[in-house]
Amino acid sequence: MRVKRTIDHLKKIGYISNEEYKLLNPNPSSEKFDTALLVVLLQHICNLNPRDKVWGQKDNAKIKGNTDEANIQRIRNLRNKMQYKNAARLEQHEFDSSWDILEKAMVHLGKSCGLHDVQNSIDIIKNRTLEMVTPEMKNLRENTMLFLKEYQGDEQYYIKTKFFHQAEKMLTDKHLTVVTGNLGEGKTTMAAYLALKISEPEKCLKLENACDWRKIDWSLKQFNTVIIDDIFGVGALNTTYLADWKMYLPEIERAAKMNQLNVIITYRHYIKEYDLHSDSIFKDREGNIVQLCSVDLTNEEKKNILISRVKRTNNEDLFLRNHVDIDECVMMYKGTMNRHIDTTVIGFPQCANLFVQRDTMIKLGARFFENPVAHYIKQMYNEKNFDLFLALVIVWAERTGGRIKAGNLEIASQTSGHIGFVANIFGIEVNRERLENISFCLKSHQKDSLIYVEHSGEYKFSHNAIGDMVGVVPGDQRHKIVETIELCPRDFLMNMIRLEDAGNEQFCVVVDKDNYHYLCRKVAKMILRNNCNSDGRGDFVSESTQLLSRKPQLHLEVLHNLDFELLHHTMFMDEHFVEVFIKVVKDERLQQDLFETPVMKLKMSFSNEDVICIPFYCLYFGKDVLLKGLIANGIEIT
Repeated sequence: MRVKRTIDHLKKIGYISNEEYKLLNPNPSSEKFDTALLVVLLQHICNLNPRDKVWGQKDNAKIKGNTDEANIQRIRNLRNKMQYKNAARLEQHEFDSSWDILEKAMVHLGKSCGLHDVQNSIDIIKNRTLEMVTPEMKNLRENTMLFLKEYQGDEQYYIKTKFFHQAEKMLTDKHLTVVTGNLGEGKTTMAAYLALKISEPEKCLKLENACDWRKIDWSLKQFNTVIIDDIFGVGALNTTYLADWKMYLPEIERAAKMNQLNVIITYRHYIKEYDLHSDSIFKDREGNIVQLCSVDLTNEEKKNILISRVKRTNNEDLFLRNHVDIDECVMMYKGTMNRHIDTTVIGFPQCANLFVQRDTMIKLGARFFENPVAHYIKQMYNEKNFDLFLALVIVWAERTGGRIKAGNLEIASQTSGHIGFVANIFGIEVNRERLENISFCLKSHQKDSLIYVEHSGEYKFSHNAIGDMVGVVPGDQRHKIVETIELCPRDFLMNMIRLEDAGNEQFCVVVDKDNYHYLCRKVAKMILRNNCNSDGRGDFVSESTQLLSRKPQLHLEVLHNLDFELLHHTMFMDEHFVEVFIKVVKDERLQQDLFETPVMKLKMSFSNEDVICIPFYCLYFGKDVLLKGLIANGIEIT
């Protein structure tokens, strides 16, 4: 009971986060504890002196003696030193010094616990010959080869526009190019063909996140070209990615300038709205950026793109039978575009893909290009064969990134929880016949909306734009908006959910006031990451980064792994929505977890540590509408 009271007190004062607390209850396993949690537990519940001044000493050179407290603190300091290094490397003298401290600390702690063979174990590790190419590096290379393989077979159908030649010259001259543009402009495809043009596939590496950069020993010179696709997220801006990558951008830029690496970066154009001025890679005047914009393509380039898509899909005869005038298609698309009001939303390359993949689109002829998104969405929802649409919804709502394993559809009694969850929301019983039909529908979609990834046995959307359109369809007020709210992934909610129609935004889901409570319940779960299909994301160190950039004298530590970024959605600028949101939080008994639990630990220079909750966060970031609502409901600013 004493230990339980101690742990509860540590959680209350913010030393243990909610996520860490869950690991301790009801069946704790130390294998899942990280260094920070282990040290807190050792300090407070393992018969050590929790008030020993050594716990606050962050400089190993100032730690004296060989007490257990001193050795544990030495190990924690070494861990923190490596965790927050800008580059994943050590000078030899620094490595030797750190190894010596760690070895002595481990040996003393081992003896204290009755483990007398620790020195032998360390000696074995010290003298072991390590393979130069790590398993992580091999895995990244294999995934890159599979990624590039998708494009190698279709190279004859890729049209190298003026944008491609501009990026190629930039890459040749400066070894760095940043390709940006809106949805469907062909950023990822261009990145792949640029890499294949300048390097061999086995010399290329596609990095998914900043952690991948740290996994590579660049001194081995195994790779000469790096692709960082959608560097700040494939959907809504992921501020965690933003903070993580900013740490390595100077190193990446330096490698390009020294001709050590060819670097190809892509991102959605919305990132320009955010402050990246400190990173010269993204400064226009540096000449690193190529902005893809279909408006600036020549009619000849658009025509060649459309013709190439027709040839790739072997639809020449279908075009002839339907008397499709390609020149008219190009002119019609140009007529619907405007630099300031983008009614087409999706770039011409992806519009051309959508056009040639379905017979019903081709039969529309040039009319399709008047409003490609509206036409494509209209024919998606099929009430007569709802399973055809349900199959796409199952892929769209999958929390692990819009992928579904074919094997999950084989046995009704063993079907994945996700498929059953989606079917249940639509009031559909999952049985063998239904699964067979959904499996057939997934296969039939391979010719238009989906691709099948053989090495992983998964279906995924052929383009992110199709996934967004799938979500927009049931979100129409005439269809199933409540179900859409319940199922939508986090990025879709951030990008595509609106409280009111902005007039020209046909490509979004508008939630009316009658359905605010459904949206509020969804958002509350997402913020808490409570049984909700929000993507798994890492520590929100970006929140620390934002605060520290404003107040350098602050020391900030995130305690509670909330999805703070959702609070920046425009819905929280609406007073009525905020009123409903607070009521839902209270009704669901989430007030303590959401508004009263410490989320950050704050330390001003020459002052004591303090913890802050969501109300103070709103005050600091200027979330006035939400803050006023919280105050009106008697929730204190802490």
